[in-house]
Amino acid sequence: MAIEIVKEVGAKTWLLPYDSIGGGIAAFQMDKCPDGWKRAGGSDIKNGYFPKASPQNKELLARIKALPTIKLSDYANALNYEPQSRGRELSLCPGIQFKNKFLLIDALVENYKPLPGMIEITESEYRKLSASK
Repeated sequence: MAIEIVKEVGAKTWLLPYDSIGGGIAAFQMDKCPDGWKRAGGSDIKNGYFPKASPQNKELLARIKALPTIKLSDYANALNYEPQSRGRELSLCPGIQFKNKFLLIDALVENYKPLPGMIEITESEYRKLSASK
């Protein structure tokens, strides 16, 4: 699991790959860059590092690569969500909030057809549920 790798390398936390909503590791956040590592996570990420491709990091990199991931495209496909646009806005996947007893899915309504079992709600209902725990 990712959390085990994070603890082993002494990181504070980790960042997901840009194209994932779960799983995988794109960068570790640490106070300083370990030997044999490089900056990662983009210029806006403070203290983001990742192991360099080297013999000393081979096993660690293999473990990171083996972590399961949920890609944005997998998530969108599971919800039967096609890329949508409205003006200059482009939506490749819907937003999601994980709540205790339900999920809130935020999609552009013009082109999205909810799956069986989904309940379409008003924006005010969404805001109320979004604020709940």
